Amino acid sequence: RALPGTDDAWNPFWSPDSQSVAFTAGTQLRRIDLRTNRVQAIADVPSSVNGTWGRDGVILLSANTGPIRLLRLAATGGTPVEVALPAALRGAVVSGPDFLPDGRRFIYHARTSDPQTTGLYLGAVDDREHQFLVASDSQGEYAEPGFLVYLRNGSMLAQPFDPVSGALRTFLNQKAGNMLDGNLYILDASYSTSDGRSLALFSRVRCKAKN
Repeated sequence: RALPGTDDAWNPFWSPDSQSVAFTAGTQLRRIDLRTNRVQAIADVPSSVNGTWGRDGVILLSANTGPIRLLRLAATGGTPVEVALPAALRGAVVSGPDFLPDGRRFIYHARTSDPQTTGLYLGAVDDREHQFLVASDSQGEYAEPGFLVYLRNGSMLAQPFDPVSGALRTFLNQKAGNMLDGNLYILDASYSTSDGRSLALFSRVRCKAKN
């Protein structure tokens, strides 16, 4: 169904209870209550951001441009504050933050000038130490009961992941974690997972040449 007051909405993301949706409209972050259709302004933000909404009422945003690449603010409103990145990621293009179930730690994608350090990272809103997790061509999402979903080399992968320890279990091979038909090469995709049971996917693909 169409949501009133969201004609100019971009980059929507869900509240933890699935009763509200946050979105950007121009340089403003807004939220809509799905029960009342009431739209509320949250804060002024950079024009191109995407975000995630944690269970403690904290919203984390990534900005594709400008000197500040990660921001946090309260879902009730206020001034966004910077989340510091490690020195090694200064100047990186950061995207796709996604809170883990504890509402404190999150994953995000960073693209750097070095392919060896481009991929998914694990960070926390109250900790400057960020951990490189895995090489990835896209942002990632955490999916219950314990997977990281991301794109790499044209495949959509679901890699076993412990959200408590932050440990990834390695694949025997990439085919083992491929979620889609192995004959499809994903050029780019937008996707969202729901409780680890469903995946909504919009993508451009091409068929791989058969031997």
